[in-house]
Amino acid sequence: MEIDGLVNLSIVQKVTLNLLKRGKSKKISIKAKRLKVAWDNDFLIKIIGI
Repeated sequence: MEIDGLVNLSIVQKVTLNLLKRGKSKKISIKAKRLKVAWDNDFLIKIIGI
């Protein structure tokens, strides 16, 4: 059961990283994009593509 949770977390991390890399916003680092997504809901919506 614990291994399934780790696999799920790994998949979520990969999807998140791919969404951040796909985002065509300004030339900012992935680390900076992660922080901006955490702070700015409009940027989060833009990255997710809703």
